[in-house]
Amino acid sequence: MSALAIDVGGTSFKVAIVADGQILIQDRLSHTSEPGDLDRLTEFCNGLMDRVDPDQRPTTVGMSLPGIIDQRTGAMVSAHDKVGYMLGMDLRTWMSDTFGMPAAVENDARAALWGEVGYGAGRGEKDILVLTFGTGIGVAALVDGKALHGPHEHGAILGGHQQINPFLGRICTCGARGCLEAEACGWSMPAVVREWPGIEASPLGTLDKATFSDVASQAYAGDPLALEITEHCARVWGVGIVNLVHVLDPDVVVLSGGLMNAADLMIDTIRKEVDERIWAIWGRPRIEVAADVYASATLGMAYLAEHATA
Repeated sequence: MSALAIDVGGTSFKVAIVADGQILIQDRLSHTSEPGDLDRLTEFCNGLMDRVDPDQRPTTVGMSLPGIIDQRTGAMVSAHDKVGYMLGMDLRTWMSDTFGMPAAVENDARAALWGEVGYGAGRGEKDILVLTFGTGIGVAALVDGKALHGPHEHGAILGGHQQINPFLGRICTCGARGCLEAEACGWSMPAVVREWPGIEASPLGTLDKATFSDVASQAYAGDPLALEITEHCARVWGVGIVNLVHVLDPDVVVLSGGLMNAADLMIDTIRKEVDERIWAIWGRPRIEVAADVYASATLGMAYLAEHATA
Protein backbone atom coordinates (compact mmCIF):
# COMPACT_ATOMS: atom_id res chain seq x y z
CA MET A 1 0.00 0.00 0.00
CA SER A 2 1.30 3.46 -0.84
CA ALA A 3 0.21 6.97 0.09
CA LEU A 4 0.22 10.34 -1.61
CA ALA A 5 1.90 12.84 0.74
CA ILE A 6 1.59 16.61 0.25
CA ASP A 7 3.73 18.98 2.31
CA VAL A 8 2.63 22.61 2.00
CA GLY A 9 5.55 25.01 2.35
CA GLY A 10 5.83 28.77 2.20
CA THR A 11 6.54 28.86 -1.53
CA SER A 12 5.87 25.37 -2.86
CA PHE A 13 4.06 22.06 -2.49
CA LYS A 14 6.32 19.05 -2.00
CA VAL A 15 4.49 15.97 -3.25
CA ALA A 16 5.63 12.37 -2.87
CA ILE A 17 4.39 8.82 -3.17
CA VAL A 18 5.52 6.75 -0.21
CA ALA A 19 5.33 3.01 0.40
CA ASP A 20 6.46 1.38 3.66
CA GLY A 21 8.50 4.40 4.63
CA GLN A 22 10.29 4.62 1.29
CA ILE A 23 9.80 7.56 -1.08
CA LEU A 24 9.09 6.08 -4.50
CA ILE A 25 8.90 9.40 -6.33
CA GLN A 26 8.70 13.07 -5.35
CA ASP A 27 8.53 16.48 -6.97
CA ARG A 28 7.82 20.13 -6.16
CA LEU A 29 5.24 22.57 -7.46
CA SER A 30 5.67 26.28 -6.76
CA HIS A 31 2.57 28.10 -5.56
CA THR A 32 1.32 31.67 -5.38
CA SER A 33 -0.74 31.39 -2.15
CA GLU A 34 -3.94 31.91 -4.15
CA PRO A 35 -7.01 29.62 -4.45
CA GLY A 36 -6.15 28.63 -8.02
CA ASP A 37 -3.15 26.77 -6.65
CA LEU A 38 -5.42 23.90 -5.62
CA ASP A 39 -6.44 23.20 -9.21
CA ARG A 40 -2.79 23.16 -10.22
CA LEU A 41 -1.97 20.93 -7.26
CA THR A 42 -4.69 18.46 -8.26
CA GLU A 43 -3.33 18.21 -11.80
CA PHE A 44 0.23 17.91 -10.49
CA CYS A 45 -0.67 15.09 -8.06
CA ASN A 46 -2.59 13.16 -10.71
CA GLY A 47 0.40 13.47 -13.02
CA LEU A 48 2.75 12.18 -10.32
CA MET A 49 0.49 9.20 -9.63
CA ASP A 50 0.47 8.36 -13.33
CA ARG A 51 4.26 8.04 -13.18
CA VAL A 52 4.26 4.99 -10.88
CA ASP A 53 3.28 1.41 -11.65
CA PRO A 54 -0.41 0.57 -11.16
CA ASP A 55 0.37 -1.62 -8.16
CA GLN A 56 2.16 1.34 -6.54
CA ARG A 57 -0.67 3.79 -7.06
CA PRO A 58 -1.65 5.46 -3.76
CA THR A 59 -4.74 4.37 -1.89
CA THR A 60 -4.61 7.13 0.75
CA VAL A 61 -3.61 10.80 0.81
CA GLY A 62 -2.29 13.17 3.47
CA MET A 63 -1.42 16.87 3.67
CA SER A 64 0.78 18.73 6.17
CA LEU A 65 0.47 22.48 6.61
CA PRO A 66 2.29 25.29 8.47
CA GLY A 67 -0.62 26.14 10.73
CA ILE A 68 -2.98 24.95 13.45
CA ILE A 69 -5.28 22.15 12.30
CA ASP A 70 -8.66 21.42 13.90
CA GLN A 71 -8.83 17.63 13.71
CA ARG A 72 -12.59 17.68 14.31
CA THR A 73 -13.26 19.60 11.12
CA GLY A 74 -10.16 18.87 9.05
CA ALA A 75 -9.57 22.62 8.62
CA MET A 76 -6.58 24.87 9.17
CA VAL A 77 -7.80 27.46 11.65
CA SER A 78 -4.68 29.58 12.00
CA ALA A 79 -1.61 30.28 9.88
CA HIS A 80 0.88 33.11 10.08
CA ASP A 81 1.00 34.81 6.68
CA LYS A 82 0.98 31.51 4.76
CA VAL A 83 -1.56 30.04 2.30
CA GLY A 84 -4.30 32.07 3.95
CA TYR A 85 -6.90 31.03 1.40
CA MET A 86 -6.92 27.58 3.02
CA LEU A 87 -8.08 28.95 6.38
CA GLY A 88 -11.39 27.40 7.41
CA MET A 89 -11.43 25.01 4.46
CA ASP A 90 -12.20 21.34 5.19
CA LEU A 91 -9.02 20.06 3.58
CA ARG A 92 -9.60 16.46 4.62
CA THR A 93 -12.90 16.34 2.72
CA TRP A 94 -11.40 18.26 -0.20
CA MET A 95 -8.63 15.67 -0.59
CA SER A 96 -11.01 12.75 -0.17
CA ASP A 97 -13.41 14.13 -2.78
CA THR A 98 -10.67 15.23 -5.17
CA PHE A 99 -8.61 12.05 -5.16
CA GLY A 100 -11.26 9.51 -4.18
CA MET A 101 -9.39 8.03 -1.24
CA PRO A 102 -9.23 8.30 2.57
CA ALA A 103 -7.40 11.43 3.69
CA ALA A 104 -5.52 12.87 6.67
CA VAL A 105 -4.43 16.44 7.44
CA GLU A 106 -2.00 17.64 10.11
CA ASN A 107 0.30 20.42 11.24
CA ASP A 108 3.70 20.05 9.58
CA ALA A 109 5.65 19.66 12.83
CA ARG A 110 3.32 16.89 14.03
CA ALA A 111 3.66 15.30 10.60
CA ALA A 112 7.44 15.30 11.09
CA LEU A 113 6.91 13.73 14.51
CA TRP A 114 4.95 10.86 12.97
CA GLY A 115 7.53 10.47 10.24
CA GLU A 116 10.22 9.87 12.83
CA VAL A 117 7.98 7.70 15.03
CA GLY A 118 6.76 5.61 12.13
CA TYR A 119 9.88 5.26 10.02
CA GLY A 120 12.80 7.18 11.52
CA ALA A 121 14.93 7.85 14.58
CA GLY A 122 11.96 7.64 16.97
CA ARG A 123 10.65 4.30 15.78
CA GLY A 124 9.33 2.26 18.68
CA GLU A 125 9.55 5.16 21.14
CA LYS A 126 6.59 6.31 23.25
CA ASP A 127 7.98 9.61 24.51
CA ILE A 128 9.71 11.67 21.87
CA LEU A 129 10.26 15.32 21.03
CA VAL A 130 10.82 16.45 17.43
CA LEU A 131 12.11 19.86 16.38
CA THR A 132 12.20 20.94 12.74
CA PHE A 133 14.60 23.73 11.81
CA GLY A 134 13.86 25.60 8.59
CA THR A 135 12.36 28.99 7.86
CA GLY A 136 10.97 28.75 11.39
CA ILE A 137 11.20 26.15 14.15
CA GLY A 138 8.46 23.54 14.45
CA VAL A 139 7.96 21.40 17.55
CA ALA A 140 5.85 18.34 18.27
CA ALA A 141 5.77 15.73 21.01
CA LEU A 142 4.62 12.17 21.57
CA VAL A 143 3.71 11.60 25.22
CA ASP A 144 3.01 8.05 26.42
CA GLY A 145 2.44 6.97 22.83
CA LYS A 146 0.02 9.78 21.92
CA ALA A 147 0.69 12.96 19.98
CA LEU A 148 0.23 15.98 22.21
CA HIS A 149 -2.59 18.12 20.78
CA GLY A 150 -4.15 19.88 23.75
CA PRO A 151 -7.72 21.20 23.86
CA HIS A 152 -6.92 23.99 21.40
CA GLU A 153 -4.51 22.07 19.09
CA HIS A 154 -1.61 24.19 20.38
CA GLY A 155 0.11 21.36 22.26
CA ALA A 156 3.91 21.68 21.75
CA ILE A 157 3.71 23.13 18.22
CA LEU A 158 4.42 26.70 19.36
CA GLY A 159 7.69 25.62 20.95
CA GLY A 160 9.58 27.76 18.45
CA HIS A 161 7.99 30.77 20.14
CA GLN A 162 9.20 30.05 23.66
CA GLN A 163 10.77 33.31 24.81
CA ILE A 164 14.41 32.70 25.67
CA ASN A 165 15.52 36.36 25.57
CA PRO A 166 12.31 38.26 26.38
CA PHE A 167 13.75 41.64 27.39
CA LEU A 168 16.71 42.16 25.09
CA GLY A 169 15.96 39.82 22.22
CA ARG A 170 14.92 40.41 18.63
CA ILE A 171 11.26 41.04 17.77
CA CYS A 172 9.66 37.85 16.44
CA THR A 173 7.15 37.45 13.61
CA CYS A 174 4.56 36.63 16.29
CA GLY A 175 5.04 40.08 17.84
CA ALA A 176 6.81 38.90 20.98
CA ARG A 177 10.46 39.57 21.79
CA GLY A 178 13.25 37.03 22.08
CA CYS A 179 11.49 33.91 20.81
CA LEU A 180 13.67 30.90 19.97
CA GLU A 181 12.98 31.53 16.26
CA ALA A 182 13.90 35.19 16.51
CA GLU A 183 17.25 34.36 18.07
CA ALA A 184 18.25 31.69 15.54
CA CYS A 185 16.41 30.18 12.58
CA GLY A 186 16.08 30.59 8.85
CA TRP A 187 13.99 33.77 8.72
CA SER A 188 16.02 35.54 11.41
CA MET A 189 19.46 34.59 10.08
CA PRO A 190 19.94 37.73 7.92
CA ALA A 191 19.52 39.89 11.03
CA VAL A 192 21.72 37.62 13.16
CA VAL A 193 24.51 37.90 10.59
CA ARG A 194 24.05 41.63 10.00
CA GLU A 195 24.25 42.38 13.73
CA TRP A 196 27.17 40.04 14.48
CA PRO A 197 30.17 41.95 15.90
CA GLY A 198 32.97 42.31 13.36
CA ILE A 199 30.99 40.69 10.54
CA GLU A 200 32.63 43.04 8.01
CA ALA A 201 35.78 40.91 8.35
CA SER A 202 33.89 37.85 7.04
CA PRO A 203 32.77 37.09 3.48
CA LEU A 204 29.29 37.05 5.04
CA GLY A 205 29.61 40.78 5.58
CA THR A 206 29.43 41.39 1.84
CA LEU A 207 26.00 39.75 1.55
CA ASP A 208 22.83 41.82 1.69
CA LYS A 209 20.74 39.03 3.27
CA ALA A 210 22.90 36.14 4.37
CA THR A 211 21.02 32.85 4.73
CA PHE A 212 21.80 29.98 7.05
CA SER A 213 23.11 28.13 4.01
CA ASP A 214 25.57 30.98 3.45
CA VAL A 215 26.66 30.80 7.08
CA ALA A 216 27.11 27.02 6.95
CA SER A 217 29.10 27.21 3.70
CA GLN A 218 31.50 29.74 5.20
CA ALA A 219 31.74 27.71 8.42
CA TYR A 220 32.73 24.62 6.45
CA ALA A 221 35.34 26.78 4.70
CA GLY A 222 36.76 27.69 8.12
CA ASP A 223 35.58 31.30 8.43
CA PRO A 224 35.94 32.14 12.16
CA LEU A 225 32.89 34.42 12.32
CA ALA A 226 30.68 31.91 10.52
CA LEU A 227 31.81 29.29 13.04
CA GLU A 228 30.90 31.68 15.86
CA ILE A 229 27.41 32.09 14.39
CA THR A 230 26.82 28.35 14.02
CA GLU A 231 28.05 27.93 17.61
CA HIS A 232 25.56 30.62 18.66
CA CYS A 233 22.74 28.79 16.88
CA ALA A 234 23.67 25.50 18.50
CA ARG A 235 23.75 27.02 21.97
CA VAL A 236 20.44 28.85 21.51
CA TRP A 237 18.78 25.70 20.22
CA GLY A 238 20.27 23.69 23.07
CA VAL A 239 18.64 26.07 25.56
CA GLY A 240 15.31 25.72 23.75
CA ILE A 241 15.58 21.94 23.86
CA VAL A 242 16.29 22.00 27.60
CA ASN A 243 13.18 24.09 28.23
CA LEU A 244 11.05 21.66 26.22
CA VAL A 245 12.58 18.60 27.88
CA HIS A 246 11.86 20.05 31.32
CA VAL A 247 8.18 20.34 30.37
CA LEU A 248 7.66 17.23 28.21
CA ASP A 249 10.15 14.69 29.65
CA PRO A 250 11.00 12.77 26.45
CA ASP A 251 13.39 9.83 26.13
CA VAL A 252 14.47 10.90 22.65
CA VAL A 253 14.87 14.26 20.88
CA VAL A 254 15.01 14.20 17.07
CA LEU A 255 16.25 17.18 15.07
CA SER A 256 15.07 17.57 11.48
CA GLY A 257 14.47 20.21 8.81
CA GLY A 258 16.73 21.79 6.21
CA LEU A 259 19.02 23.62 8.64
CA MET A 260 19.99 20.26 10.10
CA ASN A 261 21.69 19.47 6.81
CA ALA A 262 24.63 21.15 8.57
CA ALA A 263 24.08 19.27 11.83
CA ASP A 264 27.68 18.04 11.94
CA LEU A 265 28.73 21.64 12.59
CA MET A 266 26.47 21.92 15.63
CA ILE A 267 25.32 18.61 17.08
CA ASP A 268 28.19 18.27 19.58
CA THR A 269 27.52 21.75 20.96
CA ILE A 270 23.76 21.11 21.12
CA ARG A 271 24.32 17.90 23.07
CA LYS A 272 26.84 19.61 25.36
CA GLU A 273 24.49 22.50 26.05
CA VAL A 274 21.65 20.13 26.90
CA ASP A 275 23.87 17.95 29.05
CA GLU A 276 25.14 20.92 31.08
CA ARG A 277 21.83 22.74 31.54
CA ILE A 278 19.27 20.01 32.04
CA TRP A 279 17.93 18.97 35.43
CA ALA A 280 16.85 15.35 35.12
CA ILE A 281 17.54 12.82 37.85
CA TRP A 282 17.03 9.88 35.50
CA GLY A 283 19.71 10.84 32.97
CA ARG A 284 19.66 12.58 29.60
CA PRO A 285 17.44 12.18 26.53
CA ARG A 286 19.10 10.75 23.46
CA ILE A 287 19.51 13.48 20.83
CA GLU A 288 19.48 12.28 17.23
CA VAL A 289 19.42 13.88 13.79
CA ALA A 290 16.85 12.54 11.31
CA ALA A 291 18.29 10.25 8.65
CA ASP A 292 16.75 12.45 5.95
CA VAL A 293 16.20 15.93 7.36
CA TYR A 294 14.11 16.95 4.36
CA ALA A 295 11.68 14.01 4.49
CA SER A 296 10.26 13.81 8.03
CA ALA A 297 6.95 15.58 7.31
CA THR A 298 6.50 13.77 4.00
CA LEU A 299 6.98 10.38 5.62
CA GLY A 300 4.75 11.42 8.50
CA MET A 301 1.83 12.34 6.27
CA ALA A 302 2.17 9.00 4.48
CA TYR A 303 2.13 7.27 7.87
CA LEU A 304 -0.94 9.19 9.04
CA ALA A 305 -2.74 8.68 5.73
CA GLU A 306 -2.13 4.94 5.86
CA HIS A 307 -3.40 4.80 9.43
CA ALA A 308 -6.44 6.91 8.59
CA THR A 309 -7.99 3.72 7.23
CA ALA A 310 -6.97 1.54 10.20
